[in-house]
Amino acid sequence: MGNIFSSNNSEELVITNSISNKPIKNLNVRIKKIKIHSDCIGKTQLLLDDNLSVESIDLSSNSFYVESLERLPPKLQILLLNYQYHNKINNFPQNLKELKCTDYFYFEQSNIPNTLLKLTITQSGITAREDFTFEPVSLPENLEELYFCYEEGYQPEPEYLEQLIKLFENLPRSLKVLQIPSFWNIPLINLPLGLKKLYIEIEFNQFLDLLPESIGYIEFVEQWKFDKPVNNLPSQLEHLNLQFQNKYSHTISNLPNSIKFLELGEYELEIGKLPLELVNLQIASPVKFVEFVNMETSVKTQYYTLSQIGKYNITNNINISIPPNLSTITWWDGEVSVYTYKKCSDNNLWYECKDI
Repeated sequence: MGNIFSSNNSEELVITNSISNKPIKNLNVRIKKIKIHSDCIGKTQLLLDDNLSVESIDLSSNSFYVESLERLPPKLQILLLNYQYHNKINNFPQNLKELKCTDYFYFEQSNIPNTLLKLTITQSGITAREDFTFEPVSLPENLEELYFCYEEGYQPEPEYLEQLIKLFENLPRSLKVLQIPSFWNIPLINLPLGLKKLYIEIEFNQFLDLLPESIGYIEFVEQWKFDKPVNNLPSQLEHLNLQFQNKYSHTISNLPNSIKFLELGEYELEIGKLPLELVNLQIASPVKFVEFVNMETSVKTQYYTLSQIGKYNITNNINISIPPNLSTITWWDGEVSVYTYKKCSDNNLWYECKDI
């Protein structure tokens, strides 16, 4: 069956390496967590008795096939399924809090409990099956986190995209975190007014002028296509990660002063005035600052001015106006070296920090 790491007193069962065709059964009643991890191709059955107190089942990192989960423990709170699992689950536990699955639309929506707080939908080939039919789309009314994890380059069938559009039109008001699909290039409008975090994926290239003011965190995840101004972002934004990996043709300016953490991507960006409340600035080479002020040169060799910090990866002098609370600057040279600097009591002086 592979390697099994457990004991009579253990609350966690971990199965690794090769998986045989023999079912996994007769588990210790004390076990609360089950994790099966294998890079081998095969199949198995996971037979669970009703008397088990299992709270977490993790099958998400496997290449083998797990046959139908006919019974799930009543106390189960976390269920993470891998891309090989294509079967319907007719009876979800009523205390389920987190679910990761391939094709959410394949499940009967009425069976998914409203206790679900976190949902991750991943990619599979199930839509090519002859017996596949879409169920009516709905999400649990108390859902707080929704993630779509698809491989780069994946393009959905028209019926699948249609269902996703319907889903986005009816996101729960309770939603706090949203990661859009990698292929999504449709305007983000009517998002829940309480949304806090937004992850933007590869293909997205739409204006961001209609985002809820409640959003405090925006991250561009391996962004290759986005080329729209970001001059009208939510006023409460505190964390902005602009991981552009394409040529960006707009000057980044008029960012909300509420931003405390700002990370800039690999390709050349023109930066205007930095947010006044900025505390942490991370920059990948090359970056060009378009607002300049004069700064005094330090005579203390163990300290640096901002322009000296930039000598590693910037050809021009980097004399910019520094927000009063900015205390950490991290420069990446575009290859392997990372340099982190902390501000001294004198706003114009910085020292290199090896470990933050």
